[in-house]
Amino acid sequence: CVADPKADGCSDTETQTGDGEEGFGALIIYAGIGALALLIVVLATLFMLRMRKGGSEPSEGFGGVEDMDPMEAYVQQLIAQGYPEETARQYAEQYASHFQQQ
Repeated sequence: CVADPKADGCSDTETQTGDGEEGFGALIIYAGIGALALLIVVLATLFMLRMRKGGSEPSEGFGGVEDMDPMEAYVQQLIAQGYPEETARQYAEQYASHFQQQ
């Protein structure tokens, strides 16, 4: 039945079972396609990260804070933490001498 599936005494079910090589071949094809897809996703992710890293200037990373007056930068940090602007400015004024030493 293996050599001639259409011979007398061979049914369709006997020829379909075979020795499993057809199923193994399909498994290898699917695994290869999956590995290729995974490789494409990883490469695309690395490309996007590299583009994002290379496209920004250093001053954009902190919103230009490093170019600001140190006391004003501190006020902006306090405001970002949720303090009212007036309170943040009063607190920064108390420590103005620390900013002038740097």
